[in-house]
Formats: sequence, C-alpha cells, structure tokens
Amino acid sequence: MLLPGIRSLRAFLLHILHSPAGKCFLFSLFCWLLSFVYCRHRFWRDPHSAFFQSETVYDQNYSALRAAQADAFISAASLPNAALHKAVASPKLCAAFVTVRREPKQYIDQAIGSMLEGLSDKERGDMFVLVLFANGDPSIHPTWNATWLRAAVDLATTYEVGEEELAHLREMEEQYDFQQKGIM
Repeated sequence: MLLPGIRSLRAFLLHILHSPAGKCFLFSLFCWLLSFVYCRHRFWRDPHSAFFQSETVYDQNYSALRAAQADAFISAASLPNAALHKAVASPKLCAAFVTVRREPKQYIDQAIGSMLEGLSDKERGDMFVLVLFANGDPSIHPTWNATWLRAAVDLATTYEVGEEELAHLREMEEQYDFQQKGIM
C-alpha cells in the first residue's frame, strides 16, 4: 500500500527536478551552499559575523609557531660564531623596543626574535633595531647581558643621563611612579 505512494512521490520529484522551476531551485540551492561554505571559512574570526566560532577563534596555534621560531632564532644567535646581519649605513626603518624587567617572564626576547626571524639579509640590512632598557640599573634585566641580544640587534642601551637624573629615575622606580618616569 505504501509502494504506490512512494512511486507517485518519486515521479512527482522527478517531474519537479526536470522542470525549469526545479532546475532554478537546485541552482539556487547550490549557490547558497557555496556561499555558506565560503562565508563560514572566510568570516569565522569576525566577532560581528553570524559565522563567528568562539570555540576555536582564540586558539594560539600560529602564536605558538612564531614563539617556537623566535626561540630557535635566539638559540642560533646565542652560538659563539653566530653570523647575523646588522643594519646598513642608511637603514630605511628603525624598530625600537623599550623594556623593563618583568616577573616572571621577559617578553622582549620573543618579541625581538619573532621580528627578526625569517628576514632576508636585505630586509635586515634596511632595519635598525634599537633596544632601550628602561630600568635605572639595566643589569637587573635578564636580557641585558644576553650574548644573543648583542649579536642580533644594532644597539642595546639604557639611559644616558647624569648621576643626579639617574638617581631621580631610580627613586621613581622604587616608588612605582611610572607615569612620571615615562615622561622624563
């Protein structure tokens, strides 16, 4: 008894699919699915999109890769015979880092390593890299005496001021007055 109903349903569907309206519907469905797949792939990171995927958008796969590459660069730059390129006489770009000692981790190492890792000799030659250690006593910073730093950057420096001003800077550090120290 169900068989005649199924046959008539099958005949009806075939009739619809072979009609111009059915073909238009299938084409529209195909275009909609294609658009849906594209948008899901393209806009999954956009928080204003209906395709936003909050479960996976905050994964740090690429960040972990860059951190590993930066660490590898630092390890290579720490070798005694590391031959790293420096800026040419007239670089086109200056990249300046300002750092203070942080607890428990120093972020400056991976920041510099990530920036320099993968640069061609020409790209590195066109960039002057400066690191300013903003502690009154730069020797408290773990990176200050790092051999890789001197091999990798063009200039690592600290405040070049007189004793009186340096004492004032250290006093502001001890008082945690970083707003005032920042404008000095």
